[in-house]
Amino acid sequence: GEGPALVRYYMGHPSFLADSNSLLAGLGAERGLFDYPENFLAFEGLEAAHGVESVRRFVALLVQGRAWAMALEEVSGEPWSAFRDHARSRAQEALAKFADPTLADYRRVAGLAREAEAAGASAASSPPDGAAAKLRILEAARVFLAEHPGSTYRSSVLFFEGRALRRAGNPTEARERLLAVLAPSAGRSGYEADALHELAELEEAAQRWSEAAAHFQRLVSERPDSPLLGDALYRWGINLQKSGQSGAARPLLEKALASF
Repeated sequence: GEGPALVRYYMGHPSFLADSNSLLAGLGAERGLFDYPENFLAFEGLEAAHGVESVRRFVALLVQGRAWAMALEEVSGEPWSAFRDHARSRAQEALAKFADPTLADYRRVAGLAREAEAAGASAASSPPDGAAAKLRILEAARVFLAEHPGSTYRSSVLFFEGRALRRAGNPTEARERLLAVLAPSAGRSGYEADALHELAELEEAAQRWSEAAAHFQRLVSERPDSPLLGDALYRWGINLQKSGQSGAARPLLEKALASF
């Protein structure tokens, strides 16, 4: 059950939404973000075409030191290039089988969230344009969450809603949604680091320096691979300093400055 659930999770990832072929590289491809679902889909295809014993033989050959391509050729009886093409086709079939039925609605909400952020960041956007974009994402998120409470993408939509609420000047409801993204029961969204960053900025705006520092600290400790890491480290130190903890802030600021 874990395999299909993770595939559904990755199907909601921004990289997949931008390129629906990004889960089709399969076994032996260059390592990257989608290694797990790519390999899972390829194993699904190998088992479907050649039986479960083929998967066991393939793993045994890898343990013996055989290269991916050679092991697959031996197990499948196909040249590597033919297996790769067949695997891509089977992966597309598996994606259709595993897809969360709410994916199409989620794609629409994610698109509106991108539009709202772009309108807010663009100097060319007039205030009415930005306000209309916020209203569109807020309404779409509300409808999605009401209609699909069990969706794989619920946590992601909560993040989009929380971010939009913050941009719309509603910090109380924004905080509630963003904290819900981080709840143990929420499931994965891929936006946990972003939610922590948004929460920290909410606390900064309210001049709650200790609370802001705690969110930045959590981002640094729990999401060390996040692109937000450098900024979070620096602002963790700044907020500690503002809360009167200059001694604790100094090494963090030195580390942050050294990383730039």
